[in-house]
Amino acid sequence: MAHEATDQPARTDNIAALESVFKSGFRPEDKDRCVYVELGHHLVNADLSPLAEGDEADAAWLCDRIGGVSPKDMRDTEDIRFKIAAGIVDTKVGPGGQVVFVGGPYDMPGEVRMDFEQFDRLGSSIADEKGKRLINEGYHPTASAADVALRDEQSRILHDYLAAFSPDCANLMHVGAQTRISLDYSSEADALRKLRLITIAAPILALICDDVRVYEKERSPHAVMRMALMNEGDPARSGIVPGVLDDDFSFADYAAYVLDAPAIMKPAADGDADWIATDESFGAAYAEQAMTPDQAESALASFFNDVTLTNRINIEVIDSMPAPFVCAAAMLVKGLFILEPSLDELESMFADIAEDDVRAAKAALAEAGYDATVYGRPASELADALMGLAQENLAFNEKNFLSALAALVRFRKSLAHMG
Repeated sequence: MAHEATDQPARTDNIAALESVFKSGFRPEDKDRCVYVELGHHLVNADLSPLAEGDEADAAWLCDRIGGVSPKDMRDTEDIRFKIAAGIVDTKVGPGGQVVFVGGPYDMPGEVRMDFEQFDRLGSSIADEKGKRLINEGYHPTASAADVALRDEQSRILHDYLAAFSPDCANLMHVGAQTRISLDYSSEADALRKLRLITIAAPILALICDDVRVYEKERSPHAVMRMALMNEGDPARSGIVPGVLDDDFSFADYAAYVLDAPAIMKPAADGDADWIATDESFGAAYAEQAMTPDQAESALASFFNDVTLTNRINIEVIDSMPAPFVCAAAMLVKGLFILEPSLDELESMFADIAEDDVRAAKAALAEAGYDATVYGRPASELADALMGLAQENLAFNEKNFLSALAALVRFRKSLAHMG
C-alpha cells in the first residue's frame, strides 16, 4: 500500500496516530486471554410491534434507568446495576434506537452468562414499565427500516451514504442488531495472525451464529444475511481488509487503508451543525494536521469489514442472539483464537486460503447454508471442525457453555430457522 501521499503532509503522522491505537491494545501474553462482548437489543412494544413515533427516546431512558444508581448504595458488586454505575460495563443506544449492552473483559464463561442474563432481566423489567420488551434477533422482528426513526444526524448521514451503495446494507445498519465479540493481542505479529485467521473463519462463524429470522417484515431470504448485506455496502470499508491475508501485512498497511477510505462525515466548521457529509478521504480530511487519539478511534469505528481492528480485534458478522447463545459464541471465539495450539491448528486448516476464496465462501454460504462447499470442504464438516477445536482448547468448566450453539451445528440449523 502507498504509505506516502505528497498532497497529505500529515499522512505519516496520521499513520502513526492510527498505529498508536492498535498498539494501545497490546497485553502481556498471560493477560490476553479475555473476550469482550457487545449485544444489541431491539426495544419493541409488548405485542412485538415497532415503537410509535416519538417513543424512540425510550431506549435512552431505559439505559439511564439501568445505570441510574450510585455504586456507594450497592453492596453486591456482582449486581449488573453496580457494574454499570461503576463503569465496569456499559450501555449505549444504536442508530435505530437499539439498546446495546457492552461487557468485558471476560475470562470465565459464567461471568458472560451472568452479566447478560442479569441485564436482560433488569432491562425487561424496566421496559415493562412502559409496555415495552427487549428482543434479541439480528433484524427487527416486525419493522421495516422506514418504520424506525434514526437517532441523530450522524446516523442519518451514514444511512444516506450506505444507501447509495445498497439500500439493504443501509437498512441493516439502521435496524439490525449484532453481537460483537472482541479479543486482545500481545503484539503486532499476534494481532495480525489472529486477524488473518479470524477473517478466514468469519464466514463459518456467521453461519453458526445466524439469527436474521425476518428481514423487512418478510421471512429472511437466505442464510448469513448480516454478512451478505454488510458486504453490499461501500467496498472501501466492508468485506475483507485488502491485503490482510498476506504474510507481510502490517499495522501501517491497515492505517493506510483507513486513510484512503471516504471519511463520510466531518465536524461542521461553521458550528451550525455538529456533523456534515463529505466526499473527502480521511487522509484528505486530515491532510494538514495529525489526528487526535479520539479522531483516530472515531475513524476506525466507521468501518464495517467482517473483522475490524481497533485496540482489539472485533468480529462483526455475528447476529444478536439470546444470552445463552451469546455466551456460547464468546466461548467459541475464546476456544479458537486465544491459545497457541488452536491457532497452530487453524493455520494448518486454512493454509493457502486467499481473499477470493473467502469471498467465494461467503457467496456459497448465502446461497446454500450448511449445504455449501467452503474452502473445498462441506460447510457442515468445517463447522464441526471449528466446534471440535474450540472444545479441545477450552477448560473443563468452559466446554458446557458451548452446548447451545453445538446443538444447532449438530442438527445443521441456526436460530434463523427458528422464527
